[in-house]
Amino acid sequence: MQAAPAPQAHNPGQANIPGWARRIAQNSVMVVDTRDQKIVSPFQNWLAKEILDNAASTINVITERDQVMAPATGYYISLHSVQTLRSVKVFMDLSFDIPTGMPCAAWDGPTAVALANPVFQPFTWPMMYDSSPSYTDIKMWNGNELFAHWILRGNRSDTDATIQSEFLDEIMIKKMVDGQIRPSVVVAHFVGWRVSVLSFEIGGRAYTCSQGGSVVALDHGRALFEVRVCQRNSEEALGNDADRLEFRYRDANNQIDVKCARASVPSTWLVVSHISGPTLLNAINSTRAQGARIEGPEQIEQFGQLAAVHRDWMASSARPDAVQGIYRSQVAMAGQGNFHLIAGAHLIRHEPEVVRTEALAMRGHNQHQAVLAPTGPPAVTGPAMQAATRRLGGQARLPAVPEAMAYDPVRLLMAESDAPHEVVQPPATTAAAEPGEEEQEVDQAVLARARAADAARSDMSLSVSSVLVTPGMFAEAMSRRVQPASTTEAEEIPQDE
Repeated sequence: MQAAPAPQAHNPGQANIPGWARRIAQNSVMVVDTRDQKIVSPFQNWLAKEILDNAASTINVITERDQVMAPATGYYISLHSVQTLRSVKVFMDLSFDIPTGMPCAAWDGPTAVALANPVFQPFTWPMMYDSSPSYTDIKMWNGNELFAHWILRGNRSDTDATIQSEFLDEIMIKKMVDGQIRPSVVVAHFVGWRVSVLSFEIGGRAYTCSQGGSVVALDHGRALFEVRVCQRNSEEALGNDADRLEFRYRDANNQIDVKCARASVPSTWLVVSHISGPTLLNAINSTRAQGARIEGPEQIEQFGQLAAVHRDWMASSARPDAVQGIYRSQVAMAGQGNFHLIAGAHLIRHEPEVVRTEALAMRGHNQHQAVLAPTGPPAVTGPAMQAATRRLGGQARLPAVPEAMAYDPVRLLMAESDAPHEVVQPPATTAAAEPGEEEQEVDQAVLARARAADAARSDMSLSVSSVLVTPGMFAEAMSRRVQPASTTEAEEIPQDE
């Protein structure tokens, strides 16, 4: 009998999830490497649309990367993040795409006006020169609560960006489980004298800043966002991970493509470079055999293997009868304080419309205040777009600093401790509770907290973030706090003779 041929290490025709990997759940794109018991990226720095488009071509991603077909129009994002915070570990995956694109904005005054809204704070306008590396600002909100912020610089190259700053708010992340999750994202990329901006809330239309600072409403984007929060001492956390960020942003119409893949590890961990091919495979196999855990690089997967993870949600999100709005689900988890939330949206095409400037920050606009965007070369459409913006009254003057900081972030962040809580008190009677009565009281308390969280997040005209608090603002807020008067009476006790 003739022996079966040995399987290829990387078979470009394989269209199933590899045997060493498993999905967290059927409705999830999070993937666990069962050999090392760690969550790995479902993108590997590819875009979900890119993965599906190339899955049938049997392109070998190792030897034929130059033949990969990237999307030609529209905006695309993929993000995979693993972060260990003080008490929890956070896993996040984000995919977003729309096929409609627009000419990007310029590094000029009108674009600065569009980005001067205080909702974008903290935000720094980068000073760009001929040789300046690219600058990418990424923010993620849950409603109006800013929970993640990264700044990337293309110091090495735009396809190997480094992390200049990173911020994750543990309190805001833990609060995601209260109420309905409503993620939104803003990406602002500066390269040379060009500025590419994408702003969207999952379930709503996407917005971009185009010529002359004009803001354009685009399609309802196809999106999927997952966040998995685990107590660090729980089995769901899957051990001790390196902090990782994998990010890809593509503005196809303007030929802008940004990639970042970074891992941060303690100095006591072994890091090896300049190793590849059979030497790398032998080293990985031998260290695994000794009980070591491989943090990187992740094993390369072909497009067919990655497509097996994304095919279901991508296909269901582009149906002709797709429903507008956000859909939500959860993955059951064991352990107190652990949760896994999923939010997504379907792709619905629209004609681009010029809208008021504040729509970029609010991630929404009045449908009656929109003008169909002209299409064609920027030299022809630019004046028409600026005229439409002026007609809508959307291009205002730069706000003064006091106006930009008119709200009090200290008050907003401390509102939960200042405001009276709706606490469910135990029954005043001492009679035995009926079966299920205690559970009903707890459910009412959870419902009240969820409603309060949804109401607090609904005002998209502001951004609630601890990074906005300056020492002066905190000192002023503390001076306004009225301490309750003490009702304790002191009574002198005579000393015994």
